Amino acid sequence: MARKKKRKFSISKKQSIFITLLVVTIGLILLIINRTVLKEPKHEIYFHDKEAEIYIGDQVRFGYTISNATNNEKLYWTTSNSNVATVDATGKVRGVSFGDVVITVELPNGNSSSIKLRVKSYLTRLIVNTDSKPIKTWYNKILNVTFETVNIEEIKYCVSNDGECVPNLYYKDKITIKDGIWYLYINYIDRNGKNVTHREIFKVDLVAPKCDIARIGKLYEENATIDVICGEDRSGIDKYEWYRDGKRVFMTDQSLTYVKELYEPGKHKYSVKVYDIAENFVEYKIDN
Repeated sequence: MARKKKRKFSISKKQSIFITLLVVTIGLILLIINRTVLKEPKHEIYFHDKEAEIYIGDQVRFGYTISNATNNEKLYWTTSNSNVATVDATGKVRGVSFGDVVITVELPNGNSSSIKLRVKSYLTRLIVNTDSKPIKTWYNKILNVTFETVNIEEIKYCVSNDGECVPNLYYKDKITIKDGIWYLYINYIDRNGKNVTHREIFKVDLVAPKCDIARIGKLYEENATIDVICGEDRSGIDKYEWYRDGKRVFMTDQSLTYVKELYEPGKHKYSVKVYDIAENFVEYKIDN
């Protein structure tokens, strides 16, 4: 009995091309499915705000969100200019000086987010006030000095009548300035962290002038003169007021005057008031 001959299986060229195209198509479909349905979730970080403003000296943390965050994931923080603002490993940002800077945070996978930051300066002001107004830069009473401040953190001061001194006393509510020429040195730190030194000079004169009356001739004589001779004092002499019977006749800034400008026949009382720059005065009688 004769054996049956095995049939050979063969693929035609057309069938081969068809199978190849089918495999490629299935692969593409699976790739698309993987990327759309089975793809890994995004792992990203982003700030809640794109821009922000802080002041010099402020310390802040900006809000951010991490999608699909993992536990204890390390973040990398950087600043574009540490002279304007710094940032530490925990994301705390501190304003250092006026200007613009970019703060960036990055995930280990390289995804990052940035926030544009403007660092501004606080408006600051320190005004020295007294409870009296000066008269030609001099005061004629004991002064109570106070400060009007805006965004000033700390004030130290010192007073000296010998010139410069080093502020070492903490300011509370007022500074008392007595008779003499006093230098007030103030050192303060403002809210921007800036250290400022300020100086004021107060000239306080509580002493009335000390003078003598020198007269040449009799009051009724045509060329008779009166001279007011005053010793040296802190403020100097400012003016002389001449009186007859308690009424001012004239005023001058010269110590020497001719009696004829003041004299009037009959029985009268004469005097002169001598004023210093601080408006302190003393009155001297002039004998007939």
